[in-house]
Amino acid sequence: MRPSNLPVTSWDVWNEPNSLWPGNPDQLLELFRRTDAALRSVDPTAKIVGPSIGGLEDSPGSFEAWMVPFLDYVAANGLHLGAVSWHEFAQPEDILLRTEQMRAWIADRPALCDPDCPGIHINEYAPRATHAVPASIVEWLTALEASGVDAANRACWDVVDANGEYSDCWDGLNGLFLSDNETPTALYWLYRAYNQMRGSTRLSTPEHSERTAVLASRDSMTGEVRILAGYLPDPTCITCSADPLPLDLYVVGSPVDLSTVTVDVEHLEYSQTFVGVPLPVRVETATVTSDESSVAVGLPAIPVGDAYLVVIRPGGNG
Repeated sequence: MRPSNLPVTSWDVWNEPNSLWPGNPDQLLELFRRTDAALRSVDPTAKIVGPSIGGLEDSPGSFEAWMVPFLDYVAANGLHLGAVSWHEFAQPEDILLRTEQMRAWIADRPALCDPDCPGIHINEYAPRATHAVPASIVEWLTALEASGVDAANRACWDVVDANGEYSDCWDGLNGLFLSDNETPTALYWLYRAYNQMRGSTRLSTPEHSERTAVLASRDSMTGEVRILAGYLPDPTCITCSADPLPLDLYVVGSPVDLSTVTVDVEHLEYSQTFVGVPLPVRVETATVTSDESSVAVGLPAIPVGDAYLVVIRPGGNG
């Protein structure tokens, strides 16, 4: 389907063949060859994407078992591979390890890079357990950026809102809206804030608790700093309660004067069922201290699973 006649840039040939392909591996590779030939006969610029394997959280060894024969076949048969793809549902840090390995495998097969090396697509990420947890999504976004993947898509799952259970594959845009396709959730506001970081310089966040996830950026023109920060749940018990976590944010070494700043803070709450969030909750009790090159923002203790959206603007009334 091509809404609004948007061009198709690549074609994902199958989905999770390591669990959903009815034939044998050789037949799957032949499917890729025939699909590539058919597409190129109609569109000489068409590129395929694959193999979109999943289940790595249960069988990590299947990554190499499926990917190496696939890459060998593509290279030997001159297929037009736009991107190598797979799904990530275990821990965000796994993305960095697997993308590093994938780049090494691609480098070992120069034929894959004639003329351009294939990209890397994580075309499903975030498991059902953390699919709706704002703090966990900050962690996933941080890992995806750190790995340098070329594209990534949220996974979709069966979820629950006030109207009952439904699949957000078909309604709600993968959890950004309720089943009515109109009412935003906390995740809508989180991804909106993330989109507002686009084009800005990413800031390093070297010192923070292993139970926090932080993604920060600075606009090179205005000096505005945007921060997404969340309190991660226990990975062994996502729904377990925990004491709220005091959270202080520090921006240091700023190239613009931070003697006076305006700070806006919004709170995104985690709910085990999807609820509508017409607007994020504004936090009025943050404490701010600043000098020419740094600013400290003291935030109210944050409940587990929740996230803060923080914007620091140079100038204003402090």
